[in-house]
Amino acid sequence: MSTTDKGWLSQYNIKTKNWKDIFHDKSNASYCVSSISYKSAYIALGNMHGYLFLSKYERAGIDLKKFKVCESKICSIHWVDKKNDHFLTCGIQGYMILWKVQVGDELSIECIQKLHLPKCKPHWWSTTALFLESESCLIVGDKGGNIHIYTLHVACYSNNLENPRMTFSCIHGENGVTDIQEHNSLVYSSGRDARVLVHCISNGCLKLLHCLKGPYDLEWIGKMLFYGDD
Repeated sequence: MSTTDKGWLSQYNIKTKNWKDIFHDKSNASYCVSSISYKSAYIALGNMHGYLFLSKYERAGIDLKKFKVCESKICSIHWVDKKNDHFLTCGIQGYMILWKVQVGDELSIECIQKLHLPKCKPHWWSTTALFLESESCLIVGDKGGNIHIYTLHVACYSNNLENPRMTFSCIHGENGVTDIQEHNSLVYSSGRDARVLVHCISNGCLKLLHCLKGPYDLEWIGKMLFYGDD
């Protein structure tokens, strides 16, 4: 999948080696962020005007539904669990919303929690996130290398933004957190400092256990992949 500066969403077929335009909206021209969920179940697009386009991915094609989720630019979109039913949007000035996908006769989304991302430099937005339903918490990494832990409440109808319960400042240096995942009841985070940090979590609190350093010629880690129990 790829987006263009003309507002098109295009799909590349590996077998035929051809591109196909599958969706167009002029509001996506010049700026569009995209995110594909675990195992490519859903695709989401966000634009400069606060609109989110969401679709369940089907072999026969996609039909994106349009939602107004904020009043300004959507800076990032993150699918935050492997059940593919929760995602996080981040707007300007650290304005974040956790959403739940509702599947019925029509695709819809429900606001779960409004959150505030503390200011960081140089770009004030989230880079990755993980929702742990069993702990009722959300873990968010940002461009400044910080990790924030939020306790979730049912308060989406309030205009108040939930602040982090805990913050690990510059835990992955100053260049950003790239990935946060849960594996075998532990939380793993990676960053542009070429390190993988292993954490445990209890009662919504994160505790650092180990630090795994990559090879000397590895500048940074983009994403973690787990194989079996490894």
